[in-house]
Order: sequence, then C-alpha cells, then structure tokens
Amino acid sequence: MTEEPQAEGGRKTVRTRTLTASISAATHCRLDAFMRQQTELWNAGLQERMGCYEKTGKRLSYYDQCKSLTEIRGEDEDFRRFPVTSQRSVLRRLDKAFKSFFRHVKKGQKPGFPRFKGERGRIRSFDIPDPVIRDGSLWLKGIGRFRLPSVPDGKLLQARVVKSALRVVVQFAVEVEIPKGKPTAPIGIDMGVKNRAILSNGETIPAVHIDRKPLERRREPSRAPRRVHAPGTRRWTLCGGNGSVQGYVSATRSTRFRHQS
Repeated sequence: MTEEPQAEGGRKTVRTRTLTASISAATHCRLDAFMRQQTELWNAGLQERMGCYEKTGKRLSYYDQCKSLTEIRGEDEDFRRFPVTSQRSVLRRLDKAFKSFFRHVKKGQKPGFPRFKGERGRIRSFDIPDPVIRDGSLWLKGIGRFRLPSVPDGKLLQARVVKSALRVVVQFAVEVEIPKGKPTAPIGIDMGVKNRAILSNGETIPAVHIDRKPLERRREPSRAPRRVHAPGTRRWTLCGGNGSVQGYVSATRSTRFRHQS
C-alpha cells in the first residue's frame, strides 16, 4: 500500500479490493482457453529468450517480445480475439523473472532460472491495465462478462483476474482518498498484571479473568450391558449399553467359517 501526501484535503492511497466474480459456462470456457494461451505464450517467450542468448549472446527485452506478439497477432486469429494488454501481462511477468535471475547472479546468490510451465503449473492469473466496468460487471474482450457483487468506490487503476479450482476472483487496485482528521495527542500504554493496561491519561483497562475450573463431564444414561451367548460356542460376551460387541462378532465369524470348512 502506497500513500502520497496531498497539498489540499486528505491523503490518497492505493488499496486492493478483492471480489468473487460470477461467470457463465460459456465465459468459463473462454477464460480457460485464454489461460491456456497465456501458458503457451510464456513458454514461447522463454524459448525465444533462451534461443537468442545461445545464438547471439544478447538478451531480449520486454519491448522486443511485445513486437513479436504483434507479429503473432497479425498471423493468428486466436490471438487477435483477446485483448493485447492482457496478453502483454505474461510477457511482463517473464521479464521480471529474468531480471530477478540476473540480479541474484550479480549478487552471488543462488538464482532461480525461469521454467517452462506444464498443465499443472500453468498461468492462473492476468492483469487488466484498463478495466471496463458497465452495469455492475467487468467486461473483457473475447472472454465475456464477470458479474460482481459490488463496484469498488474510487478510481480504478488496474485489475487482476485470478482463476482457481473453486472460484474466479477479481482484484482491483483502487485509489481512494483518506479524509483529513484532526491530530490527536499521543497516549502511552503501560501493560500491567493486576490491570490489563493503564493509559497515560489516567484511564484503566481492567484485566480479563478466566474461570479455569473444568466443566463437569455430562454422561447420558445408558442401558446396562447384558450377557450374550455366541451361537455354536461356549463363549459369552457383553453386548449392549457400554459393552463391546467385538467379541460377539469375532466369535460369530469364526463359527461361520468353521461350519463352512
């Protein structure tokens, strides 16, 4: 959370609002197809960076791969039906992963090289730099409508869609203004034993006393156990009430198996 002091009025801060979205079955299928496409784009971008470094010894930047994405969108119709701003989010994430890798190498720390993503570890989220809210829902080109329980108050800066196995969540970065209040004098707090706390203005917060006496265990009345004779044997066991029927069942099973043999 970042805060920026303002000359007039209150301060402005950026906060995150997380809302659970409701989508239709058709939107769910298109969202799943877009997530698969994002995973393919991650693997293609990773392969392109590795191949360029092995052949020329140079590193590709985020802007170089955005140009490659533009060429792909010109040739592939499946890429053109989705918003390019959301497709660039996976390339931006890949660029951050490589920057983190080279930063750890420079510091002599153990680096973690970006890996290819399979079916289990595929992309599960993407960013929306310019979210469109209409009729209480978030609309995405080529995917559909995300119904929201409420619309966040404030200026929407960015949104992120996170898809899990149970639900689809939309996270909004909202710029809100904190009303300017009157400054109050600081208060000192002294934690005690007899009292929970004593404030510098003379106010006392009493301690909380917990009754540690154990509660009496309640037992429901039960029937008295009775002696039951296992058929075919001379064995007697307790059955009913609080008695165990394990001996009766085992004796019955052994008698049955003995008669069958």
